[in-house]
Order: sequence, then C-alpha cells, then structure tokens
Amino acid sequence: MLKASPAAGSLFLTAYSGQSPSIEFLKFLDKNCLAGIVLFADNCQNHATLKDSILCIQEHSDNQALIAIDQEGGRVCRLRGSPVEYRSAAEYAALAEGGPEALQRALKVYEKDFAAAAQYLADLGVNFLLGPVCDLKLWNRETALEGRTFGSDPDVASEFVKTTVRICAEHGLACCLKHAPGLGRVSTDPHEKLGASAMSLEQFENVDSLPFKAGVAAGADSLMSSHFLAPKFDDMPVTCSNKIIKELIRNTLSDSLALLSDDLNMGALSQFGSFDKIVAQCVGAGHDLLLTRDLQTAKLGLAALDRALESGDVSRQRLSEAQSRINRLKRKTSAPTFRKP
Repeated sequence: MLKASPAAGSLFLTAYSGQSPSIEFLKFLDKNCLAGIVLFADNCQNHATLKDSILCIQEHSDNQALIAIDQEGGRVCRLRGSPVEYRSAAEYAALAEGGPEALQRALKVYEKDFAAAAQYLADLGVNFLLGPVCDLKLWNRETALEGRTFGSDPDVASEFVKTTVRICAEHGLACCLKHAPGLGRVSTDPHEKLGASAMSLEQFENVDSLPFKAGVAAGADSLMSSHFLAPKFDDMPVTCSNKIIKELIRNTLSDSLALLSDDLNMGALSQFGSFDKIVAQCVGAGHDLLLTRDLQTAKLGLAALDRALESGDVSRQRLSEAQSRINRLKRKTSAPTFRKP
C-alpha cells in the first residue's frame, strides 16, 4: 500500500475522538502536515480542555493549523453555553420580517450575539468558522437546512452573511460560505443520501448565488460545497463535478478562495463510487481542502490521494494550486492568543 505523504496531508482537515487528541492522532497530524482539524461536539464538552487541546494541536503543527468548527447558531452549535451558543439563523431572519427597519433591528441583535460568540471562539484558539450558511430556504418542508438559513429572501440573507463575514474578520476568524452553489432546493439530507436540486442557471444567477456573492464581496475567506446533484448542469455530484465547480463556483463566485468539500463521511457519497474514486474526483474537480470526520477516513483519504497523484489522476499542478489557496487561507487567520475565555 502506498504510504501517505505530507504533500497529500496538507489538503486534509480531520477530527479526533473524545475530549483530547490521542498520541496517535498527534503523531499523525505532525507526520502528515495536515492543514488542520475540525471540531465536533464530543471535542467540545469542556471548554478549558478544548483550549488545552487546541494549544497541543498547534504545537504539533509545522505551521499554524486551521481549527475549524460548525458554530452556526441554534441546533448546529458544537460549543454550548453563553456567550458562544446563540440563536439560529432562522430566528434572526424571523426578527427581520416587516421591512427595512425590522431588518436593521434584527441585524443589530445578531451582530451583538455573534460578536460575543466570535470573541469566545477566538479566545479558545479556534480560527476558522465553517459558516455562514448562504443557502436559502427554498423548500416548503423540513430539510437538512431546517433552521439553518437566513430565510428565503436573498437580499435579507445577504445582509446577515455580510455581517458575519465582517465580524469574523474583526476577531481573527477565517470564514467559509456554504454550501455552494446552493443547497436550498435539495429536499434530502446529504448526511444520509444523495439528493438533487432542480436549480436552473437563471435561478442560480438571480437567486441562489446572491448571498454567496455578497459574502465574497465582503471579504469571505473560503467556500464549501456539498454532496448533491444539479442535473441541469451535470450528471456528477457537485463534489466530483469539474463542470459545476468551474462554471458555477470558480467563474461566478471566486477563482481565488479555497474550496472545501463537505464531510466525506456523509452517506450521500457512499452511493456514488469507491472512496478512492471520490477523493481523486473531488480534488481533480477543484476542491482544495477535504473534510473527514475521523482519523481512519483521513488515513484512507491520504493514501487514496497519493495513489491518484502517482497515477496522474490528480496532477501535481492541481496539488500545488490547492496548497497555494490553503496557504492564502491560513494567512487570513490571526495567531492564537489563548486568552482565558
């Protein structure tokens, strides 16, 4: 079996189990020069322990590691408790109903709440927010995005997105606009199975893309895709589609920002092909960072990417391009201060 290399490792964000990273995890992180880690709820039970774990991870990284977290508000908060836990995007959007004045009042409430959470995250050593959610609520029943969007109006959502991007920058957090090119028309949950969006080019240009464009214009640091089909553009899932990534994300949203995959452990991709094939297609299509939920998947992913590089399924130029975008993303993060929250 081909041994995973540090070059391949630099494209991965992965997670450790439990409240503290194991010696095995730290050795893996150090040896393979991973881009960083992504935090899940079981890592965040004790905030003081998490702070120590982040410091330990940084000490085992050859340059500043990305410490990523889903802290969207509402039900998607890995860290719980005030002030880092705040209301859901849907609740702030509800406050904005009633016209321009209501929107401004809602934005002020959101700004206060989110700024407190952002400061707390930065004090812990977190430097990469996997948010804001730029998807719109375009499906009339519950989906994977339930409660996670700033509503169905792209102009209203754009204002919340811009506010999020600005506050992240003020607190030294890189941010990530998700889930490009727009998950709002997908009825199924990509955690479970592969769904499809009926989005047309006109809908993308005039509706779905607007919060993403607002976020990019405000200075966002990266983008995240997700695992779904957009059959009006390609028969490949977004994760593996060079066509969708080039035409809808790179040409329309940003050619320079780092593009993250959604979690490669999700059930949606298991229906599509072998893991080796998915990793190669994901990077080959234009993703710069690959997210995995656990150490075992990261090990498999690194080996798969090395095989793809060796065979030529992924070019060294594509690898270099990804590393360049990752380095640019890392430069956007402030050095951890590790002040007491």
